[in-house]
Amino acid sequence: LSPVCLGSLRRAASINAEYMGDFPEEQPADLVAVAKQLREEGMVTAYLKEEEASGDFQMETKPSYIFQSKNENSKGRMPFYKYYLDTDEDDTPLADFVAKAKAGDWPKHFKSEDIPDAEGEAVLTLVGKNFEDEVFDENTDTLVEFYAPWCGHCKKFVPVYEKFAKYTNRLYKGKVRVAKVNAVDNEVDADVSGFPTIMFYPGGPRA
Repeated sequence: LSPVCLGSLRRAASINAEYMGDFPEEQPADLVAVAKQLREEGMVTAYLKEEEASGDFQMETKPSYIFQSKNENSKGRMPFYKYYLDTDEDDTPLADFVAKAKAGDWPKHFKSEDIPDAEGEAVLTLVGKNFEDEVFDENTDTLVEFYAPWCGHCKKFVPVYEKFAKYTNRLYKGKVRVAKVNAVDNEVDADVSGFPTIMFYPGGPRA
């Protein structure tokens, strides 16, 4: 079975109810113990068979564990934070992983492309895994274009945005960055309902 989702009722309820019963007897004792503890705390635990996993639940490592908690400050596109335990890369006990995820002390997991090597590019390319670190940088202001690869308006806007980025880089010399993010293939928490959308993230105390 893969992966296992450990999280709140609101999110887990979207999983097919067929996979929300008791965990099979062959499941590891530590998993069963953690699942029972979470249920006693009012949370729902669920498991997915590998062939039924899709979207955010498609993981290369078997088994995989995801803990999800409500994002109280969501801008609309990320109602839940996700925390991921890759058992091939990390031997942290499951109970410790869950405790850290509940406390927000485990790195958040985002749907993300790889961070590109864009040295020398006028427009900074952001992805899910570095978006928050970059746009909430206190040392710089960041202007971000949210685009979709299939968006015709976005494609027409490319030369205009690149020209603007070159002008901004010359004028502000790094104090204001011009960036873009593929908001379809990368998970970012921003109030975006159409493409392209441009948002300004101030640095300093307002970051």
